[in-house]
Amino acid sequence: KSNTVHAPNDVVVAPSGDVYFTDPVYGFLLKQFMHLGHPDQPYLDQAVQERGAGCTGVYRCRAGGAVELVTSLLERPNGLAFSADGGALWVANSVKDTPSWHAFPLREA
Repeated sequence: KSNTVHAPNDVVVAPSGDVYFTDPVYGFLLKQFMHLGHPDQPYLDQAVQERGAGCTGVYRCRAGGAVELVTSLLERPNGLAFSADGGALWVANSVKDTPSWHAFPLREA
């Protein structure tokens, strides 16, 4: 398993200066013609395991530089926003047939 990310995609910055970003599978997406169908192909998950970080994830880069995994529970993390009160990080999960949004409480610790 690699310690690198695939292709950071979406980025938001918290008032604390912490940076949150998604790292979906799309860094491994091969160019293909539209007649081959939706670009969410099975080879993407295999590439994550073999050449990537071993998971798709949402990461937090603290103002001091430490990077930590916030969650690896989403298959296609892609899109970030803070709640109006700043207490949660909303993350889109762009799964082809069941897209959804998920809230993760923000913690300072």
